[in-house]
Amino acid sequence: MTRPVLDDPQPSAALTAVNGARESKSELRAMVTLALPVVVAQVGLMAMGAVDTVMVGHISAHVLAAVMDGAIKVSGDALAKAGQEAIDNAAKGASNALNKAANDAAGKAAKGLNDFLNKK
Repeated sequence: MTRPVLDDPQPSAALTAVNGARESKSELRAMVTLALPVVVAQVGLMAMGAVDTVMVGHISAHVLAAVMDGAIKVSGDALAKAGQEAIDNAAKGASNALNKAANDAAGKAAKGLNDFLNKK
């Protein structure tokens, strides 16, 4: 039976598994932190729909249909606005990155040209 070498550059399978579990826990914690407000908002919207149904459901079917139609339109508008904001933010980030890269390249080109012209 051989003894493990303490200076072994390859981590053991157990150590790799422990590190993987730690990373998974931190990723899960981050995901829950990000998802919790969305979950709370969705539960709130469902509760609001249930309360609306209880409040107007006994009046008539037409009134209930009108209230539910309004709720669907409001939810749809909110979802569309959130999606549009996400797209806008992604496009803005890509545009900023592209502008920075272009400015960096232009700055390097100008510096190189300046150095070349000053060597004479």
